[in-house]
Amino acid sequence: MSVYKKLTAQDINISPFYVNKQYSFTSASSATSSIGLFSASFTSESLYAFSSGSGGGSSSLDVLNTIKYNQIDHLFYKNYKRDVATKMGSIKNFRNHRRTIYNKIHVLSLPSGLTGNQIKPTTFYLSGSVGSDLIRQYKIVDDGLGNLYKSGSNLPLSYSLDVRNNVFNLGPELGFRKYDLSVINDAKEATAYYRRGKKILNNVPVSYNTPTYGDEYDDSHYFNLIKYNNITFTAQALQYKQGNFSEINFTNNPTTSSVSMYHNDLIDFNTNDDFTISFWVNLPSAIRKHKRNLIQKSGLKTIVPTPNQTRAGLPIKTNVTGALQPLDIPAGPRYPFKIYVSESNDSTVGGGSGACFHFERSDGTETKKVFTYANRTYPGTGSMQHVTCRMSASKMSIWLQGKKAIESTSTIGGVTRNDANLYIGGVQDSTKNHEPFNGGMSQINIYNKPLSDLQILHHFSSSNGSPYVGNCFYSNGLSVITHPDYVNGPKKPIGHLKFQNSHLIHQNEYLCTIDEHEFTTTRNTSARKTKSSNDQNLSDFTTSSLFQPYVTTVGLYNEDNELLVVGKLGQPIRMSTDTDTTFAIRWDT
Repeated sequence: MSVYKKLTAQDINISPFYVNKQYSFTSASSATSSIGLFSASFTSESLYAFSSGSGGGSSSLDVLNTIKYNQIDHLFYKNYKRDVATKMGSIKNFRNHRRTIYNKIHVLSLPSGLTGNQIKPTTFYLSGSVGSDLIRQYKIVDDGLGNLYKSGSNLPLSYSLDVRNNVFNLGPELGFRKYDLSVINDAKEATAYYRRGKKILNNVPVSYNTPTYGDEYDDSHYFNLIKYNNITFTAQALQYKQGNFSEINFTNNPTTSSVSMYHNDLIDFNTNDDFTISFWVNLPSAIRKHKRNLIQKSGLKTIVPTPNQTRAGLPIKTNVTGALQPLDIPAGPRYPFKIYVSESNDSTVGGGSGACFHFERSDGTETKKVFTYANRTYPGTGSMQHVTCRMSASKMSIWLQGKKAIESTSTIGGVTRNDANLYIGGVQDSTKNHEPFNGGMSQINIYNKPLSDLQILHHFSSSNGSPYVGNCFYSNGLSVITHPDYVNGPKKPIGHLKFQNSHLIHQNEYLCTIDEHEFTTTRNTSARKTKSSNDQNLSDFTTSSLFQPYVTTVGLYNEDNELLVVGKLGQPIRMSTDTDTTFAIRWDT
């Protein structure tokens, strides 16, 4: 027998909460648990070879998993800095989240039956090994913000993590898309001429130049506008010699090659400003005594001339087409930094002979400089050398392979700011006292702060100056390893895998309150005189003041009187005529 009472909104409370379960797998057990692991690579081959569905046909040619690479790139990485709102995955703090994709990736796919709603942040752990020259063991964890990094790293102390301090960054991260200049990969160019990924049959360029119809930017969060002039891109090994970082190659044939950027206040450091410049450089075999520019904010500045100015000593005629186009003119003698390499036999340098790195700054009257030989013997010295130039507390220093090579006090009385453009590689100097640099450079970074000694060391050891090796997309059950040092060469990607899942549970609580005057009469047929549910006459024993009905079951019904929830009491509860009684019904969904 039962009775009914309508509940109000105040009687209902639904509280969400997460429950977690720890999982642990080895390489063998992960396979039996349907954990997917695959490698994928970018290729410049024509897209038609990878356009069909799975199973036979042209898809059988996709031995590099290029389709999967393009899917991961499209969903998570491509243009994410400008298009965060449409990218999948949870981003709690834009500045603290990093996404960088190179030409090869490892993808770990966890089934939803294991992850539930998502992988619980800060619980992901993966150990494995990679490497051909040197088999390296690695342990990777997540930071709770979607970034994967090497376990045990003290991120705030070892790296400069605030993207606002990295005012210029040129990997170039996507340089690998232009290794083959006979293939069009640029979307704007493809729209105008060919299908993206199509081979250029005629007029294949011998070097790359920034297109005249579009803009190119550096890899920083400031989107600095840059221009490539007569350069090429190749793959280059850095710290761990596993390769596949993009290198910018400069040549003085047929014309000067360079990377340039118009004057920018972000890098226009004044006399007392601290800053750090770091890069990898591949020196040519012969430097000679000529100064070969690496990075400088000096030489020329770009202006838009006025009718009162002159070009080649003659007044500008405004009625001539192009007369008021941007014009490069001498920027003056002062500069905040100039980094170059030359051949030197200066015995005062010490520690070697041959090519010498120079780091200068000038107020136009006084020039301060430090220099050191490039072939100092440090661990990891090879074809590529890591160079860091730091200005900190009036001290100029040069670091090679993460080790301090030279430091000197530098006090300049005048102003070092100027309006000059930034030039990387090529000769852009009104005095013409520099020669073109014909080597290669990679991972060029400028910081508006002095990196600490420890940070310089870790920026070198990480190859690209970042502690992050990939990303964990919690809600998608995907972990993507992108760092070239962790994906190239023989590998055992899964040694040990651990994570916690996260299931969203809703606790439903319904409060069923019985007032003191309610439900004091039993509905049990045994208390009826005729022992029938249709008989409303109670037996004589029920009239006693000692008689009170008991509650054994509480049911929740919908508006159609359909029973939805049944709550069984552990023991019968006697109703009171003196006080209210409340039953709390709780269950999880």
